[in-house]
Amino acid sequence: MSVMIPSAIDHIAIAVPRPSAAVSRYRDEFGGGSVASGRRAGISIDQILFPPDSKLEIVAPDPQHPNRKHMEEFLARHGSVVHHVTLRVDSVAKCAKTLARDGVRMLGASTSDPRYHEAFVHPADAGGVMVQLSWKDVDDEGWARRYGHVSSRPRESAPRFLGARWSHQNLRMVALQWARLGARVVGDDYSCVVDWPKCALKLFYVSGGDRVVEELLFEGINEVKASFEAGPAVATQGHDDARLRSSL
Repeated sequence: MSVMIPSAIDHIAIAVPRPSAAVSRYRDEFGGGSVASGRRAGISIDQILFPPDSKLEIVAPDPQHPNRKHMEEFLARHGSVVHHVTLRVDSVAKCAKTLARDGVRMLGASTSDPRYHEAFVHPADAGGVMVQLSWKDVDDEGWARRYGHVSSRPRESAPRFLGARWSHQNLRMVALQWARLGARVVGDDYSCVVDWPKCALKLFYVSGGDRVVEELLFEGINEVKASFEAGPAVATQGHDDARLRSSL
């Protein structure tokens, strides 16, 4: 029997060729707050905060770093899409070992830095999207202070960031894989919702070709659909979770 690891969703990350348009859309136009920004291993990172404490991360190639080619190759293969979903765990090493023992394909782990650990789960074993297991020694505010970043809260008018929606050919497999990663899954062969207790972000799946449907979901925005560079989003006005599930 598969072993479930303890986890909580931290953020959803999208990949774009250049971050400026996406950051402008989500922070300046939508009114999201700024959690942190920086560069790491050839990737530029900007985290945007929406109500109720839901984070969207924008990742792009860092033009100043020689390792940017890895992100450039990802974008060349897939275009601007959801890059990964990050789960917070208490021990990356322990969770990675548990998952690997259960047959889950891991894409490497880094636990040498006493301040930050991470490991990645192959998309084929994580509902069709790469999953990052993450641990850090401080909270978001402490992380921002450490690197000199000035954080800000979302504007009062900012929409709620609900999560992401994908299509997948096998929702029964999706349910099993996310349950193994510590999530709660409710649904059937046609649609399902993946969530975590006390976490605002959710993942929504509908039956269909793998990732033919791929959208970000916000509340309070009327049918915003665009490329991920400009800010992919779909939302309905003022729905609750029950209405969202019924619409899938």
